[in-house]
Amino acid sequence: MLLVQKFYDVNDFKRVMLPLLEKEEAVNGLPLGILMNINKMIKPIIMAGVYKDEQPILMLFQTHPKQIIVSIFPGMTPLELPLVSKLIHENIEEIPGFIGEKAIVQELAQHIAALRQVNVVLGMDQRIYQLNEVKKKPSNVGHFRWITSRDQALIQQWIYDFAQSINQPLEMEQAGIRAEEIIQGGKLAGWEVDNQLVSMANASRPTKNNITINFVYTPESYRRKGYATNCVAELSERLLKSGYSSTSLYTDITNPTSNKIYMDIGYEPMKDSILLFFEKKN
Repeated sequence: MLLVQKFYDVNDFKRVMLPLLEKEEAVNGLPLGILMNINKMIKPIIMAGVYKDEQPILMLFQTHPKQIIVSIFPGMTPLELPLVSKLIHENIEEIPGFIGEKAIVQELAQHIAALRQVNVVLGMDQRIYQLNEVKKKPSNVGHFRWITSRDQALIQQWIYDFAQSINQPLEMEQAGIRAEEIIQGGKLAGWEVDNQLVSMANASRPTKNNITINFVYTPESYRRKGYATNCVAELSERLLKSGYSSTSLYTDITNPTSNKIYMDIGYEPMKDSILLFFEKKN
């Protein structure tokens, strides 16, 4: 028997879902990192599980206004997706979009779109990578440094530009707030050449053994010089030396350059992920 169980207490949700998510830390880095580091300032919009025979086989977790994270657990079969989709449609009122394992999320979205008579729109086709050992060391052109509050104006512009580049635009004020948050997190790294920052990469969402690298960005004028490779390689090395057994990151599958950069460093593909949105039909 399949049913949807909603949660209203984050600690109850953690107690059930964390042990399942931790079985694949890199693949589940997004929901796991958010859930482990959630604070009183963040109130989840949706916390739910699809259960089969009293065991969760799928998790729904939303803190972002535009996407619900979908995580799949053992016991879920493709043949059950039509019924799972119907249950989610009947039990979850607002579904702006999904992010999660590509094959499952694509089919889930198509079933729900048909039930709700809406369109499915691609947000981003992604691939999750994991690294256990850095294979390509940074070059000696430039050096690594941690980014501080004195860099905030520049980082605000870079985050604004980064958001535009991944089709998730922010207002400049929002970019400023995000820049301040990331810098205060203390793990925003920069690569500097001739006293000028030329690339950045951030580490966030730590779990027991893994930490995610995101906000990898190099302005157009500094690209194709190896700066992003240097920044990510050095940051990854420092994170591994600090005690994490692995680092992970998401890439845009349609960008062969970034995928090659990460594989050269030592990142290995783990699973394909997809971000999909629902839009009303005209």
